[in-house]
Amino acid sequence: MTKHNLICWFFFSLVISNTEADNLEKRINKNLSVIIDGGKVPVRYYDFSVEGSKKTSSDVILFIHGFRSNARYFYPIASAFSQVGYRSFSLELPGYDKSTWGTTTELLNYELAAYGRYIASSIEAISGAENIDLKRLTIWGHSMGSSIVYRAIVDHPNLFSCLKSIVFEAPAFANSITKVSKFAIWLSTKILKLGDRHDSSPERWLKWLGIGGSTDNYQVFVQNAYSMLKPENNIKQEVLDRLGVEKVFWLWSAKDIAVYSPPPDFIPNEQSIQVFVGHSISHRAPKKICDTILGWHSRTHVEVSQ
Repeated sequence: MTKHNLICWFFFSLVISNTEADNLEKRINKNLSVIIDGGKVPVRYYDFSVEGSKKTSSDVILFIHGFRSNARYFYPIASAFSQVGYRSFSLELPGYDKSTWGTTTELLNYELAAYGRYIASSIEAISGAENIDLKRLTIWGHSMGSSIVYRAIVDHPNLFSCLKSIVFEAPAFANSITKVSKFAIWLSTKILKLGDRHDSSPERWLKWLGIGGSTDNYQVFVQNAYSMLKPENNIKQEVLDRLGVEKVFWLWSAKDIAVYSPPPDFIPNEQSIQVFVGHSISHRAPKKICDTILGWHSRTHVEVSQ
């Protein structure tokens, strides 16, 4: 294994193949914006719905990607849900995938609480633009995306209590991030600081070392990383009780070297699934995850379009 690949291995394996990203430009929507902390921030997302689904289905999923990833990560699982009539949208976080979306006005900071405010406002904006009934909407977060969704729930419980369900996939809460990931974060910031001293181009080091993933720049990378490690971002039962624990479904893997996140005791067994595929659970096992979620919705007597 080369030195470059060794460093990449430390991090979340979240980059999707080029073939899955082909022909997705026509699914891009960047016409919306929201006001976050006094600034105008674009709402950029993919519409992964199949043709005609807007007329035939009211079941919708809004996906939120994680650290170093991008909105295209969810294309396989969205395709699986499309086969049973779901509409699906995948939100691009500010500070990510600049090469696809171009230069935009970004957030003032990239900590989870700020992202949480962005998610809550984006739900309202997208639901209005796409004619989505919040009672039929599932919010699905992967890795850091899960912890961002949780932060949004903390600050906007009334909004999230209206939703159909919440899916936490390999959630990266502060107490679930593994020592491997913590070491990788520490090592990466040291390397980036060294590069900054030498050529004032940490973004170049991010790209060369493969540790930046889809982050636009060094500041996004560092603020994301350290925000995830803050204890206040750990999950609390009373927060989900306000939402309704019965709305939550938990996906995790014991083979995950990035996070170790079995569901807490207050999540019922029938609302979780363990899949031994590493960190990219839904990406690597989309059909299995889709079937499991559909079965869970059926058991909880939630109507699902077939």
